[in-house]
Amino acid sequence: MKWNYVDKDGNPKEAGVYHVTLLYPELDLVEGRYWKPTGKMLVTIDDRFFADLTRRPDLAYWKMCGQPDSGLVWTTECGSYANETVWAWAEIEEQPFPERLPAGVEKR
Repeated sequence: MKWNYVDKDGNPKEAGVYHVTLLYPELDLVEGRYWKPTGKMLVTIDDRFFADLTRRPDLAYWKMCGQPDSGLVWTTECGSYANETVWAWAEIEEQPFPERLPAGVEKR
């Protein structure tokens, strides 16, 4: 897998789902009432949708903080980290089926 760095290589040229390296601030729950940033940044790898808001304006609500209001943008999803940003992205490569499948299961 080849990582493309947003600050060096830019974003993908077309909408789609990509593997991403996400940066997000660590948060602590204060007195069981609200979340406060600790000052640490954390990282994880996940998948995110890179949406074309020109074609899909209904996805504008899901754009990550700091993304433009139109054109191609990174989107969050249910359960995303607060204030996450994409540091790097990679194409999702199609994986072959496992060599062995359960009896009676057909490939499509």
